[in-house]
Amino acid sequence: MENKGQSFRILCDAVCILNFAGVDYRGIIVNISLTGALIRMDDKVPEGIYPGGECSLMLCGDAENCPIKYKCKIIRTDAKCVGVQFSELSCFP
Repeated sequence: MENKGQSFRILCDAVCILNFAGVDYRGIIVNISLTGALIRMDDKVPEGIYPGGECSLMLCGDAENCPIKYKCKIIRTDAKCVGVQFSELSCFP
């Protein structure tokens, strides 16, 4: 485990889907905590994704069959990664 800021981060290597402006982007969770996650995108971070933007994160590889979605805010980006802060959790039956 890594400690960055106030929350312990767990190293991870799980597939996820980041939805921004109605578009799904596939990525890999680098690390995750109770308050947010760092996501490595399959390619580079798509243009238009910016800090402060609202998004959602699904902890699965198939948006159609994913029962859990986190509403998030983008807190940072670099060439290949997006950092998000969780704001709300939605569960679907």
